[in-house]
Amino acid sequence: MSYQHSITVLENVIHVDVSGIRTPETIVQDSMVIWAEVLFTSRSASVSNVLYVSHVTGKIPVLDAYDVIEKFGQQNWEGLKIAYVALDESSREDVMMLKAIASLYTIHCQMFTTEKDALEWLTDPIT
Repeated sequence: MSYQHSITVLENVIHVDVSGIRTPETIVQDSMVIWAEVLFTSRSASVSNVLYVSHVTGKIPVLDAYDVIEKFGQQNWEGLKIAYVALDESSREDVMMLKAIASLYTIHCQMFTTEKDALEWLTDPIT
């Protein structure tokens, strides 16, 4: 696995911290492993807010992004609220594309450039 990640539950938020380099050979598999753990943690801890902080660098090919979202779109994401923090400036455009694809599967997510903004959105009961 080319990503390193940690998942912790802090009060009412699942905090996912991911670093590494995206490669065409591993992007789909690495993403699937992490998101499966997030979904398992959410269900077992009964927490629906997810703060996903990505320090990962590298491009996200469109077909790979679609493949990951499509596979997870088949899971039960109902009730989850995902704040994705893209810290790598060069991949932010790709992350926005991910958000657009996720919305096709009614996955409730928003993209941010800071953890502070992401946490404010996550903890706002109106959003």
